[in-house]
Amino acid sequence: MSGTNLSFAKIVATPTLSSWSQAYNAGSLFIVLSLISEDELLQEELPQKGKQILTNLEVEFFGLEKKTFETIQKAISESIHDLADEITLSLSLAYCKEDTLFCFIIGNGRITLKRNDKIGVVLEELSATDREIKSSSGYLETDDVILIQTAKFSESVPAKTILEALDNTLPNDIAETISPSVHGGSEGGASAIVLSYKGIARILDNETVEEKVSAEDLPQPKTIPAQNFPINPPPDLSSDLPARPHQKDLGEEDEFLDQSPGPSLKDSLKKRLSSFKGSQLPRRKKMLLAIALILVGSLLVSIVVVENHSQSNKDHQQFLKAYNSAKKDYSEGEGLLSLNKALALEDYRSAKVTLDSAQGKLKAGSNDAKQLADLKSKVDKRLNELGGSNNPTASEVDASSAPILKAFLDDSSLLGVAEEDGKVYELSSKAISSENKTLVKNDNNWNSAKALGTFSGNFYVLDPKNGLLKFVPTGNEYATSTYFKGDSPDLKNAVSLSIDSSIYILFSDGTIQKYTRGEKDSFSLINIQKSLSSPTYIYTSSDLKDIYILDNGNSRIIKIDKTGSFVSEYASPALKVAKAISVSNDEKTAYILSSGKIYKLSL
Repeated sequence: MSGTNLSFAKIVATPTLSSWSQAYNAGSLFIVLSLISEDELLQEELPQKGKQILTNLEVEFFGLEKKTFETIQKAISESIHDLADEITLSLSLAYCKEDTLFCFIIGNGRITLKRNDKIGVVLEELSATDREIKSSSGYLETDDVILIQTAKFSESVPAKTILEALDNTLPNDIAETISPSVHGGSEGGASAIVLSYKGIARILDNETVEEKVSAEDLPQPKTIPAQNFPINPPPDLSSDLPARPHQKDLGEEDEFLDQSPGPSLKDSLKKRLSSFKGSQLPRRKKMLLAIALILVGSLLVSIVVVENHSQSNKDHQQFLKAYNSAKKDYSEGEGLLSLNKALALEDYRSAKVTLDSAQGKLKAGSNDAKQLADLKSKVDKRLNELGGSNNPTASEVDASSAPILKAFLDDSSLLGVAEEDGKVYELSSKAISSENKTLVKNDNNWNSAKALGTFSGNFYVLDPKNGLLKFVPTGNEYATSTYFKGDSPDLKNAVSLSIDSSIYILFSDGTIQKYTRGEKDSFSLINIQKSLSSPTYIYTSSDLKDIYILDNGNSRIIKIDKTGSFVSEYASPALKVAKAISVSNDEKTAYILSSGKIYKLSL
């Protein structure tokens, strides 16, 4: 055989707090992986640990000079060596080398084969308590369908559903039939890959065929014992990397022959032969010498051609490694886009880093460079849509662009600034004022104020020691009023507040509390993968549909919606030492007060 014709579809459950799974593909390598833990501290790390395992396995697998059962098993072991014992692992791996399938399971999992109208299990372990690797191999036949599963997939999807699904022939149709059983459940560790083989079966003599695999011997619906799926000896695995696209014959034009020294070498040989004219060497020796020179020349040409092809193949393998890794991240991002924008954004960014690092290493105009550029275009499009493209550039602007920040800039001693109906209000240690007019005098009401908010003419002063102070207009004066109903919350670590009718209070540990009419609402940050570090400022208003958090420790602005769900983030060095931010009403521009200057950042 000259290649492997495969089609496939993935089925991945939505992650839960205690379980995570993923389906991975690169070339002829297919992996399903799930991680489960009841330890609350470890549960937060499951997505990160899972992605790290897949990345490690990709590096280890494609870095193997020769692929055998032993080397692949070692690569799998290396990929999971630092995974905590408290995490339950299910990893099923299938690798197609031409028309041979190599199967591996570590922990628990199952690999099922459908051949003609027979269905059976070729490798299975559903009750292992250790991480011993089990393996099997065998020849494939045209139209074979393989179902690679995690243990939780095997447990949660009824056998009847799988049997009905396998009545279909296309992987997408099979996946579509099974998916409701996975996505409708609560098991986040369920994932599978449906693999269809469309290659030409290996030609063996009749006796060998019957000995290797016989469809008539496969009971239904009982499983196929592993030994009936041809075990060993597999073909040589030393050249497993995906083959290059078809290269033209040497007689045709070929980009790898551009550097061949053919014409100059020919001229050189002619010149060298002409130097023997008139010499006294016997005719026979002259002929032998000429033949020797021609052979040497041909050898040199062959060496140059081989070196060019070798370098080209190395370049192509580097392309494949980068492209497959980026493609995996992009595909995962697409799958998560409607479920978890934060995770999707992380995958798109990972893909972009990989593509950017590989782009300059490929020959301009080559097919590899074009494929890389096409994928990069798709990734960039998604990043732009999510506001997570390249770190946007912060450019300095006139102070009048952001009235709130201008007030801070004009008077660095201010404790807080708020804006309502185009009017700016300033909080100092002595008073709340506007346009140099004192509105509320500080009669020992606050002594460690952190922020000022205003809504419907009322003022709200955040003082971690004295609480949240409310000032209500009564004629020409303001009266002090109690905001919280019942006991006041502990605000000693509060750093900022913002109001849109409800009040959002930001704490130094990155948590946010929401209050409406003095009563606490349920509110928490959702799907933010990287925890906030030393946040100092929160900004929103009744005109904005989102909330913006200045996360100084990570040099970024986090954008969340008003349910607390992550929307996007924006990073810039200017945010590391920023004091305050504001956002335009169309939410397309953020303004930053940093190092005594005001900058704008496109959102």
